[in-house]
Amino acid sequence: MITHKNSIVMKQQEVVITAVIAALGGMVAGAAVALLFAPKKGESLRDDIKQFLKSKGIMPKNHDLDELVDEIAKQIK
Repeated sequence: MITHKNSIVMKQQEVVITAVIAALGGMVAGAAVALLFAPKKGESLRDDIKQFLKSKGIMPKNHDLDELVDEIAKQIK
């Protein structure tokens, strides 16, 4: 049986989880944009982004990474 107190705790946990996910997403997006503005060649930049994502536990396939980088580049133009 879920009591009022348990319900509040569960909602607080959901808020914390949502905030953590949003913060991690913001960090990844911010780092990707920062790398895109760095004065590096495309291939080197893609390798840097790929290594950064891997260090955060995100393992995109190569074609997925290319799509992600292209989408970020379109958004910042």
